[in-house]
Amino acid sequence: MTTYRTHYSTELGLDNLGESVTLAGWVVRPRDHGGVVFFELRDMSGLMQVVV
Repeated sequence: MTTYRTHYSTELGLDNLGESVTLAGWVVRPRDHGGVVFFELRDMSGLMQVVV
C-alpha cells in the first residue's frame, strides 16, 4: 500500500509551524464559520483540528 502521509497527528507541534505537511485520515465534525471552515481530522494516532 502506498501512503502520501508525512506525519501522524500526534507528531505535529509548534516545530512544524509554517511547514507543509500531509495528513491522512477521516473528517469529523466539519464547521463552516462564514468563509472559514474548521474540521477535525482523525487518524490512527489521534485528532487534529484543521482550518481551511
